[in-house]
Formats: sequence, structure tokens, C-alpha cells
Amino acid sequence: AFAGENSQRSSIDEGSFTYSELYKATPFMNNIVVMKATGKEIKNEASSIYTYTGLEKYATLKDETVYTFAIIDYLAYHQNERKEYNYWPSLNDHPEWILHEYQMYPVDASAWYVKNFLHGEVNYEDFSYSGEGMNLYR
Repeated sequence: AFAGENSQRSSIDEGSFTYSELYKATPFMNNIVVMKATGKEIKNEASSIYTYTGLEKYATLKDETVYTFAIIDYLAYHQNERKEYNYWPSLNDHPEWILHEYQMYPVDASAWYVKNFLHGEVNYEDFSYSGEGMNLYR
């Protein structure tokens, strides 16, 4: 799994932060989609956005292996003018790879994860802007 964070409205500083600050940075009410994609697609999308990930390098992803992960609905369902999935092209041949959509907003999922798994703090070194240097948590 990975979490894209492009700080649409505000930055989140390293260290502890409040729910209010997290909401200010990501105020959108997207649903969360659990889906599948190839390692190549995940690395391609992750290389163009700030991504929080955690422990292992993205380089460990195998291009042809299919992974299950969660992402916001806007990114999951993004299509070009021909109504083809262009962020996740495999969905054009495998629409069944969209497994489930949860009505849990990203800000709430992020807050829960930071509180329960990161002990309330985010570290700058956990973020990257290069697909080669990004980490992957399981």
C-alpha cells in the first residue's frame, strides 16, 4: 500500500500535528478504493507525486506482479477523453480489479494511521519525490 500526499491545500510539517492541520492539507471528501494494479503502474504513478510509504524501497516492486492497494476514488477512476483509464491502464482490460469502495474519507484514514501506527508523528525522511527513492510499507 502507499499513500499519495500532494498537499493540495496546505503543507504538513514534520513531527506532531493536529487533525485540524491534516484536514486543512487534505480537505476533500473522496472515497477510498481498494483495487489492483501492476507494480509498473504503481511505480509510475508514485513517481509523480509526494508519497508517504514507510519501510521498503519501491524498487522491490516487480513490474508484472499485480498488487492490491488503496487509493482515493479520483485517482482510481481517472480517465482520458476517450473514457479509458489512463492512470491505471490495466483497468481497461481488467475492470474487476476494482475490488471495493469505502466511504471513509482520506483525512480520517490518515489520522487513524498516524495515531495508531506512527505514534502521532510523521518524519520528513518518510517522504520522497522520486520513484526510485520512495519506500513501500506492507
